[in-house]
Amino acid sequence: MTDDEKNEYYFRGIFMSLFIDIEFVLGNVLSNILAKDDDAIMNILEFLTPSLLLDKKITTTFNLLKKRHPPIHAKFKDELNELRDLAFLRNDFAHKRIEIDSNNQALYFLKIENSRSQKDSHLFSDLNTKFERLKELLKKIIEIENEIAK
Repeated sequence: MTDDEKNEYYFRGIFMSLFIDIEFVLGNVLSNILAKDDDAIMNILEFLTPSLLLDKKITTTFNLLKKRHPPIHAKFKDELNELRDLAFLRNDFAHKRIEIDSNNQALYFLKIENSRSQKDSHLFSDLNTKFERLKELLKKIIEIENEIAK
């Protein structure tokens, strides 16, 4: 395996693993906002997990917190907005081809737009910074989960 292939698998793997955790916790948050009964929570989770995309989970969490838990919404609204802004990375890693340029320490998402191939570039250092921020945002979502469960 080449270094470029290792970098491709590394970045795709760490981001997708983290987004899986984020989506799992968001599902728990939504279920606990919508129901307090364990059976109802499990039924909601069964529906939310495969049916609701990440962006919709974030938006629904934001809106339900605003309506049902205004203090928690006020405390975490900036983090939820920031998570929404970073959610595009989940879809890029899940659905786009990746090209690595190890010499320039860059990753490119390849996309077809208007019948032309285009590249969206990210420096490794920027991706590492975004990954670290996403880990912090996951901790905030876990805090939301804990506050809802009280």
